[in-house]
Amino acid sequence: MNSIKVSSISPEELLNAEFPWAIRSRFVQPIFRAYRLADALLKDVPWLNWQLGKDVKGQLRRVAVDFEIKKLVEIEGLSSKFSYKISPNVAENCHHIVLHGERSILTSNFVQSKNRSPRHALFRNNYGISNQYYWDFDNGNLVACIDQTPYFLLTHGPAGNEPQFIMLGMPTPDLRAWISGSRINLLKEPYVVDTNSVEHIEEEELTALKDFLEDVRLNEESS
Repeated sequence: MNSIKVSSISPEELLNAEFPWAIRSRFVQPIFRAYRLADALLKDVPWLNWQLGKDVKGQLRRVAVDFEIKKLVEIEGLSSKFSYKISPNVAENCHHIVLHGERSILTSNFVQSKNRSPRHALFRNNYGISNQYYWDFDNGNLVACIDQTPYFLLTHGPAGNEPQFIMLGMPTPDLRAWISGSRINLLKEPYVVDTNSVEHIEEEELTALKDFLEDVRLNEESS
């Protein structure tokens, strides 16, 4: 029988170790920008700029957020902390960015409310299995079974044209709830958003997002 390795680190301590404020606060501006990029793309592409096209706004925002997370690693100085990979779902008909930290995995997801979990997906369930915790009755807190790499979710959702919430936390292994003490609304912490950078979308940025969408499409066709 395999032994279970146990860590005394709490979920809150693990979140702060993997995503200290100086790191997690940097996710905020890219998500604001992603929402504006998705809206600009809807207006720029004729087949999206009508009622049926607007039905995919949430999906475009999800992809735009992944695009901005990719830029955070490649261009904006987080490459020493994280790497990323474009990975397929189990059916290999949809792709997403997986952010790999020193001791963590993170994916981002568009949801309708801050307490919602993402819709069921087998790849997320496979990641979530890593988040095994048990109650330490002697010390009165949760401790981790660290057989695998802990999984974090970055969920976001809109209020009009901007994110209403950006939640970072550890889901339970079944992804139906959140591990107590592991979840933070990044919009409730200090953060900086350069309004000029967010509101003024340059043509080359739209082109880069279109190229990223094309790369994702080609990955799906070749899977």
